[in-house]
Amino acid sequence: MSDDLTAIGQQILASQPFSQLLKAQISEFRQGYAELRLAISPELTQQFGFVHGGVLSYAADNALTFAGGSVLGMQVVTAE
Repeated sequence: MSDDLTAIGQQILASQPFSQLLKAQISEFRQGYAELRLAISPELTQQFGFVHGGVLSYAADNALTFAGGSVLGMQVVTAE
């Protein structure tokens, strides 16, 4: 089942232009749990060299939506 969810997660990420821009990868996806990975490049940092808060927010938001969707159904968005 986990492999099926991972394949679905990869398809969903592939359909999200912003995720593609960030080159996000889903590394683990099972019911109630999702782990995304991003390769950090200079383009994703702020003026002090730290990862930009928007990138961190994206990762938390998307992983939360994947985890929730695995329990509530894949048609959910973050607000649900």
